[in-house]
Amino acid sequence: MASRNYKYYQPNDKDLKDQYGDCVVRALTKVMSKTWMQVFDDLISYAKKTSMHAKRKAML
Repeated sequence: MASRNYKYYQPNDKDLKDQYGDCVVRALTKVMSKTWMQVFDDLISYAKKTSMHAKRKAML
């Protein structure tokens, strides 16, 4: 369902068919004015520092 307020945004040049779930990285590129790779590298660095894997579920 398309919305008239929705504008397609895909900063990842390697995911032209939207096959990957990178919505967090995409959103951060928009608000931080960084490239997809810069945001991805920042997130990987943060994950290494905190020893958290991207697929790990949050414990509530």
